Amino acid sequence: MPTYSKNGKLGWAPLIFTGAIIGTLILFGVASRVYMKATDPFDGKCEQYLEITAKQDSANPYLRGQIVVVAIGSRDGPHVNSQMQNALPSDLRARRPADVATAVLSELYFATEGYYAPPIGAKARQYQGPASRECYKVSIIDVPMRKIIKERSFCDGPPPPTCPGSSCVGSDPSPEVVAYLIALPRK
Repeated sequence: MPTYSKNGKLGWAPLIFTGAIIGTLILFGVASRVYMKATDPFDGKCEQYLEITAKQDSANPYLRGQIVVVAIGSRDGPHVNSQMQNALPSDLRARRPADVATAVLSELYFATEGYYAPPIGAKARQYQGPASRECYKVSIIDVPMRKIIKERSFCDGPPPPTCPGSSCVGSDPSPEVVAYLIALPRK
């Protein structure tokens, strides 16, 4: 409800207050976008880790120096997989492109392992479709040598036995990938 002054006219207070709120929201939005660009040193630089000249699937994979985990195969193009990158210990996590000696490419895919069908005689609407597992194909790259030293897939557990929602997959395999990377020997 508008506020009126003593002479019955609408006062400036509501207008100033509304303008201050809108101005703050706009300023916050612009500042946060600028901050995000300034604080993401890998922005637009992940493509360099895709330049590979050799592939040698080693029986003894290793990590050299600090690493960056790069998500590939999405509409957004190659970018830092922030979920896995942030889960790494700080001594392994590269802070800027110059620190990277090992790149880990992570490509998400779904493996179909059956089909959900409604139970016989069921009246409730239930999801009908593929039962899938969430998987990552991981490639470990020695950046100075530009060589893939190991490729491996990680999949989550089996999909749930029933699916009440619109689609169902098992759990996220990211923690397993991170545990594997942490356990690798350093060079």
